[in-house]
Amino acid sequence: MSAYTAIAWLQVANAGQIAMRYGLQGYCKAPVNDLVGGLDALGVAYRAIQRGAADVIIGGGCEAMLHPFMLLALAQSGHCVLGDDPRAYRPFDRRANGLVLAEGAGICVLEEYEHATRRGAPIYGELVGYAQNNDAHGLRVSPVDGSRYARAICDAMQEADLSASDIGYFSLDGRATHADDAAEADALARAFGSDLAALPVSVPRSMLGHSFAAAGAIDTITALLSLRHGTIPPTINCQQPDPRHQLRPIRETGTPLSQQAVLLGGRSLNGANSVLAIKSVER
Repeated sequence: MSAYTAIAWLQVANAGQIAMRYGLQGYCKAPVNDLVGGLDALGVAYRAIQRGAADVIIGGGCEAMLHPFMLLALAQSGHCVLGDDPRAYRPFDRRANGLVLAEGAGICVLEEYEHATRRGAPIYGELVGYAQNNDAHGLRVSPVDGSRYARAICDAMQEADLSASDIGYFSLDGRATHADDAAEADALARAFGSDLAALPVSVPRSMLGHSFAAAGAIDTITALLSLRHGTIPPTINCQQPDPRHQLRPIRETGTPLSQQAVLLGGRSLNGANSVLAIKSVER
């Protein structure tokens, strides 16, 4: 075993290596929170800039799950699809049977608005709300409802001063098991009530696989590009939508984005719920 194994395994290794390579000094955190780590990293950076702890922060998520040990462990967890069907990741579908693993990274530069405009930085969008809480359930216990997730959705919307009619689409967690999808649909029903029928929802990670801690950050970058290009990214493989969920998924092909805000949701296997709100910036 290499003498560097311990420091390479630690979650702070990425932040340390980037700081040393680019000579970055100042505010530094390494949030680790299972599947929502990327969303939380962006939320923590947003909060730090809000309170004046930094003007610019590099934030996001990365994950490298495709290792024999992790594949063995997750294959027995019930969260992942088994087999070699390339279309097996079917969130909110009657045949949903788990997610398909992926790995990757999504990194954003977050910056105080006036600081960014003074230096002429390209601005893709504005992070305007963040909320996080926990269901307090264990690894093998699915949440019985989406009440805590709904609370995070409402808190993020309240901070962002958004109503349901302002939201172009909701980027779902989409873990693609019947219990997880039902809990997420329940959360949206609680949060949006009668407005849910008109709310477009999507699981863009269905096209890439679920990259755990990186997924939320990649979804955020997807949403920023969606705002810029005016298109809602689709959910693929959902050919038989489960009518019990009462959702309006954008399926197979993108559709025009009519509003200028997006909500992004994520849940960890241990019960954490994180929600980001972003909106386009008038030029």
